[in-house]
Amino acid sequence: MKKLKQQLLVILFILLGHMLNAQVLATSGSYQYTQSEFNKSVKFTEFICGVTLNSKELASLKNEEISDFKLDPVTALNNVQSLDDQMQQVYALTDPFQIGISRSMLIANLYFTVQEMPDDYAFKVIFNTHNVVLAIDPYNGIALTQKDVNSYFDYLTFYAGIMGQTIIYDQATRNAYTQSVIDQFLYGDNQTKGMLAIMTIYNEYMQAAYNQLSFQEKQQFAASMTNNYTSYEQNYDYSSQNYSNNNNSSNDYQTQQMYYDVMNDMMNQSHATSLNIIENIGGTGNYWEVVDY
Repeated sequence: MKKLKQQLLVILFILLGHMLNAQVLATSGSYQYTQSEFNKSVKFTEFICGVTLNSKELASLKNEEISDFKLDPVTALNNVQSLDDQMQQVYALTDPFQIGISRSMLIANLYFTVQEMPDDYAFKVIFNTHNVVLAIDPYNGIALTQKDVNSYFDYLTFYAGIMGQTIIYDQATRNAYTQSVIDQFLYGDNQTKGMLAIMTIYNEYMQAAYNQLSFQEKQQFAASMTNNYTSYEQNYDYSSQNYSNNNNSSNDYQTQQMYYDVMNDMMNQSHATSLNIIENIGGTGNYWEVVDY
């Protein structure tokens, strides 16, 4: 009897979900705009913005979508279908790098179109609020956002912590290095550009996957990452730098600069190594399983 009740509850929730998705939000002639269409727009918007929309943003976006539908239902429904088609292609991906590049390309493609929209247009307000675009690479069609730069420094701090170091990037330090990151995105090789463009998703994935590891797996991961860094550092060319020592135990400016230079070079050239380490130890290799938009 208990099992039957549980099965009935599952069926009830499924039916309720279908009913909610089928809820008609607006009609225009023989056309209907349902909750299902709106949900597709929300999923797309949340993906490219990297957030869960709050109630105010949802309300403004819904009003805008309904208004657009009433003005031109065919175009509005075709636009929703186009967004969903793009998202279905993204959902089929599991590699964080591919997902990150897809998101960056969507942001780059949308950026100039969004800027031509009226300032009070809900989608423009939401897009610009959550995607502060710092640079666009027109040749590869990818964008670098403030979130990517913030995530880059967050990951540097995370990596240092994994290795037992106390390298901390405060806001002043981040501000000092931001232009350097932008210049690398604009003038670096394609591998560097791609790595920086996916940092929001890459950082989220690596830290979420790390948090899912057992204590023993975390120790194994830390050892692998430390060995990876040490090996890379030993082969790093310090000749062009004015380092008076190679001591990573302090958090002075020189130590931060040295760590930043080595990590910056290593991450941009061998990010796949870190992904392979986390996957081989215990990560799922599936971004959608560790981060839920």
